[in-house]
This record gives sequence, structure tokens and C-alpha cells, in this order.
Amino acid sequence: MVKQVEKYYTTLLSVTEIRKAPIHNLEHSQEVVKNMEHITTAINTNSNDKGLLHMAS
Repeated sequence: MVKQVEKYYTTLLSVTEIRKAPIHNLEHSQEVVKNMEHITTAINTNSNDKGLLHMAS
């Protein structure tokens, strides 16, 4: 499910008017996910919670 959500939002943020927004564009969203991965690794989050946080990011 995480990959499906990632694919959907990547497409949404790449091909719609949202891509022109100065924030909350694809680049910003990818940075949020990257930071979430660093934090969840640092605090030893389980894979289920990490998946939920990934989708929320």
C-alpha cells in the first residue's frame, strides 16, 4: 500500500497545477519523507508504524 500511495502522490504532484506551488510540491514532499525515514530509524520505529508515517508524510 505504501508504494501505491507514493506512486499516486508522485503523479499528482508532478502533473497537476500543484507542481507550480512554491511549497508542498514534489521536492518538498520527498524531503519530508527522507527526514521521516531518518527520524524513525533513529528512534527505532517498527515497520508498521514506519509505513503509516511514510504514507502520512
